[in-house]
Amino acid sequence: MAAAVSGFAVLQFAGACAAVDSRGSSGAEGMRLLAVAAKAAGTSTQSGTRSGFVETKWGPLSAADRDLLVKVRQAGLWEIPVGREAAERAVRAKTKEMLGGMADQHVVLDRDVRRVAARLRVPLPDVPSEAQQGFMAEISSKSGLDYDRTAVLRLRLAHGGVFPAIAQVRATTRNTLMRDFAERAATFVNRHMDMLEATGLVTADALPEAPEVESAPDVIARGQRLPRVPSVADLPAPDGTGPGSESEPLPSTGQGLVEAPGGPLSPADRDLLVRARQAGLWENPVGIRASRQAARDKIRNHLGEIGRQHIALDTDVRRVAARLRVPLPDKPTRQQLGFIAEIFGQRGESFDRTAVKRLRVAHGGVFPAIAQVRATTQNKHVRDFAERAAKFVNDHMDFLEGTGLVTEDALPPVPEVQSAPDVIPAGENLPSVPPAVNVIGVFPTEFGPLSAADRDLLVKVRQAGLWEIPVGREAARRAARAKTREMLGEMARQHEQLDADVTSVAARLRVPLPDEPSALQQGFIKEIFGKRGVSFDKTAVKRLRLAHGGVFPAIAQVRATTRNTLIRDFSERAAKFVNDHMDMLEATGLVTASAIPPAPVVNSAPAPVPSGRPAPSAPPATSVISTNG
Repeated sequence: MAAAVSGFAVLQFAGACAAVDSRGSSGAEGMRLLAVAAKAAGTSTQSGTRSGFVETKWGPLSAADRDLLVKVRQAGLWEIPVGREAAERAVRAKTKEMLGGMADQHVVLDRDVRRVAARLRVPLPDVPSEAQQGFMAEISSKSGLDYDRTAVLRLRLAHGGVFPAIAQVRATTRNTLMRDFAERAATFVNRHMDMLEATGLVTADALPEAPEVESAPDVIARGQRLPRVPSVADLPAPDGTGPGSESEPLPSTGQGLVEAPGGPLSPADRDLLVRARQAGLWENPVGIRASRQAARDKIRNHLGEIGRQHIALDTDVRRVAARLRVPLPDKPTRQQLGFIAEIFGQRGESFDRTAVKRLRVAHGGVFPAIAQVRATTQNKHVRDFAERAAKFVNDHMDFLEGTGLVTEDALPPVPEVQSAPDVIPAGENLPSVPPAVNVIGVFPTEFGPLSAADRDLLVKVRQAGLWEIPVGREAARRAARAKTREMLGEMARQHEQLDADVTSVAARLRVPLPDEPSALQQGFIKEIFGKRGVSFDKTAVKRLRLAHGGVFPAIAQVRATTRNTLIRDFSERAAKFVNDHMDMLEATGLVTASAIPPAPVVNSAPAPVPSGRPAPSAPPATSVISTNG
């Protein structure tokens, strides 16, 4: 996409999820909060300096990288308590749902940032900034619908301020750990903006100012003919002898916000549509040429895929622009034509390196601009398009980085920050950073609350496999009866599948699992392995049937009570395994009363009708007519 985004405001880290605007407060108080936010953005809570790069095993770590970790941590320190309070105090059900869900998700993000910071040895703060504490006090002082509106205003301004900053770190960082973290953080923040907008309380004053641009095309008035814009795929690709002429300037009178379907349309909104279109006009032919000419297979594959994906993005931008009546260009800019000529003039490895460099610089330049439009636009169609375009550009940066040819000169300059914490040298103790919130029993996750019973079930299923797999394998070899060998051997194989499942689920939920059976289970193994002949079969079946009979109700109870979607699905799969295993054990013909757990105690139950008396009849439930007393 465009190599430079001229006119877009320089993105400053104005406090992660701590952006503030005087529009949300009146008079001197609003100016005071604005000054406090500026101070918070420029003053680290750590004893950091404006130090540059620090070498790590994941690549150089810049001051901007470290600053982002601090700001994401501070985001959770104030947004978690605000979201939890809103889940209780907000007037509207939608506000309660969205802000409560955001708080739960911030717990997950806080765990992530602490893990990344620990690996990179970056110290993190334990308290919100002064500005953030001001926001918390301001929100808590409100009541009724004013409470909902203030919370949404402050949170939406905050997310809108940090979203472009995260994108800028993603586009410029040379550290692979930070690159991956920035992608995950961007997903969270984008989702949170969606959730805030879903409350219906995000008004224009809850959005950061739209960036200024040097020029943007005017919207074509209704009644005037909208020019046809051919697809990128329909345009002839420039050949190697001459790239042709540049795009003609689109008519522009410098008009600002324009009413359009989906909400007001800013110059920055319209400018983004133009830039997305122009991106395809030069990146598509470069990708297609690279798919044939590049020296390396990986370059041919990755750049060819980028070219093909730009056809889909071009279809998208033309559709959105037509709906909003924004004219689009048919030719690349002079600068982009220069890139085409430069790349097409190379051969062999030089072609590969030049193409990757130009494309990575271009994507890195436009990525923060897309994020800024997503954060500031008042138009629903542009907002949705910006989300889709950001995914394309992020994927394309991944493709380009996957070539192994992205060097330092292919990345945009790292943004300057006023302060950032220094990395703690190896050998010195890294300060312990407690979670943003310490929840006893239930832990919020992106899949819903995770209870102690949920976590206990994962442990129990894991431990089941740790003793039942070796018992089943031994039985398949040593059991006296063919049916025992067949059934218990199959159970062992199925437990291997279940073990792979439970370890995968536990990893996603970050639940540690045991590596050995419990002392009781080790006793079962010893007892079974000490038997011979039919006694071996009977002991193995008895112990396994008791174990399955004990865990089956526990799985059912977790399925019935869990609020975590990942655990819900897992418990259903685990229940099917255990039910099948009870069938298999019973199929051996060795399950006696001593192999079955005691029946549950009930307070009352009807006695059966004695033989010789007519069996009682009951009408179908569908025929029972309820009466109102």
